[in-house]
Amino acid sequence: HRDLHSFPTRRSSDLPELAVLPELVAAHHAVLDGEIVALDDDGRPSFSMLQPRMQASKEPEIARAAQRRPVHLMLFDVLQIEDTSLLDEPYVDRRDALEALVTERGIVHVPPAGTDGPAAARTSAELGLEGVVAKRRDSRYRPGRRSPSWLKIKHTSSVEVVVVGWKEGSGSRSGKVGALLLAVPESSDDGERLLR
Repeated sequence: HRDLHSFPTRRSSDLPELAVLPELVAAHHAVLDGEIVALDDDGRPSFSMLQPRMQASKEPEIARAAQRRPVHLMLFDVLQIEDTSLLDEPYVDRRDALEALVTERGIVHVPPAGTDGPAAARTSAELGLEGVVAKRRDSRYRPGRRSPSWLKIKHTSSVEVVVVGWKEGSGSRSGKVGALLLAVPESSDDGERLLR
């Protein structure tokens, strides 16, 4: 999930569209793990579209922003229901509990969890998403700690380049490389290797 520590602390009145959440949770008290996102016109999460929402602080500004670009809540896990902690329960059981606990509606979503990692990664790439989080079915929830049982798999792409020049840095980069001039190798129609 995105690290939102750079944003100010939020009050529920800062995200008025999320006021429906208590109606969609079949418990008086529950601790849920999720992510607030703003969706672009193609329905993909957009961090740049979320920033103005997180920075809005005055009531009229918040109301206009909520009307223009409502946030969505993607729920991924449940940590507690009423007085029962689920932290030590396996992920698969917590996931079943989450699906039974939350009714998806409008801006509240419980994205599907699957067992076919390669298919999920392909779908994520086709949708233009950042990647997927793979969780071991038997993993426990460990707040505030990274775990080898949960892996964030980002989509990456690479290209072969050749360094054909450089420029010395200035200011704090003085005496160091400031910029590189790169070329992309390609083959011509007759098989000759060219730099572009």
